[in-house]
Amino acid sequence: MFNWGKKYKWGIALGGGGARGFAHLGVLEALNEKGIYPDIISGTSTGAIAAAFLASGHSPYEALKKFTKYDFYDLSNFRIPRGGLLSFDKLEETLKKEIEAENIEDLKTPIVVTCTNILSGKVEYLQKGPLAKTVIASASIPVLFRPVDLDGKLLLDGGMVNNLPFDPLKKTCKKVIAVRISPVQVLTEINGIVNFSLV
Repeated sequence: MFNWGKKYKWGIALGGGGARGFAHLGVLEALNEKGIYPDIISGTSTGAIAAAFLASGHSPYEALKKFTKYDFYDLSNFRIPRGGLLSFDKLEETLKKEIEAENIEDLKTPIVVTCTNILSGKVEYLQKGPLAKTVIASASIPVLFRPVDLDGKLLLDGGMVNNLPFDPLKKTCKKVIAVRISPVQVLTEINGIVNFSLV
């Protein structure tokens, strides 16, 4: 379980990036080949999904094999609009099936899951609670997916507030590697709802 007072040697921060999340696994595989294994991982959106697999004991290659078994339609389904057009219920079921740990604090490696609390407009760094539901919240793009109600908080995609969650690690880790997989760009026009997504 994450301990705010403990000093960790290596921390890895994994940013949001939708389908580009596969790149996280390549980076982690390369670090493993150099003998670098994270003592703690923070993640936003797709980075939170990758963090959950890695922290449960899966190697980057094993996580990649599990990811690529599914496509988007295997993990989401359309629903009558009520807070969102799509539901991540299938992804939640998949996470529960593929990862043995029920709660974040049960993982072999501690993780911090980044979400946006839409009631307060502030970031939430979560280190305990139901793993699948919390990760789903971190990956739920506004408008497309409904907010996740977790202990009275309405949570959505962490990338709205912090798409590269370096902050929760910098004071507790001796060294932090941040993996940004989303390009930083300035838009000259908005062509559709996808432009509003940070994942």
